[in-house]
Amino acid sequence: MMLNDIDGMYEFANENISPEQIKIDTIRIGYPIVDYSKESYHDFPTSDGKPILSTIVLLLEINALINKECDKGNNYAPHCKEDYCIEVITIEDNIANVSIGS
Repeated sequence: MMLNDIDGMYEFANENISPEQIKIDTIRIGYPIVDYSKESYHDFPTSDGKPILSTIVLLLEINALINKECDKGNNYAPHCKEDYCIEVITIEDNIANVSIGS
């Protein structure tokens, strides 16, 4: 789904209810907001320090995180943030590993 498609995020979350409870403390992202000359990914804590417990909160948190990092100048790809899409999210050990495409 496209990064800033908030309506699409709500639609996806409502149509794809997880059969298991999620609990995420950390969001791990590399491309496009990480300088690969320094690291391949970076772990970001949740914005309020509390675990994320739902799909929609996770999607909105990823959206806000990438927008915030791009606005700070941490956009290391030749695209604007409106070109990014969330491709895959895997959850393991309370970490959401996020793959972003463009």
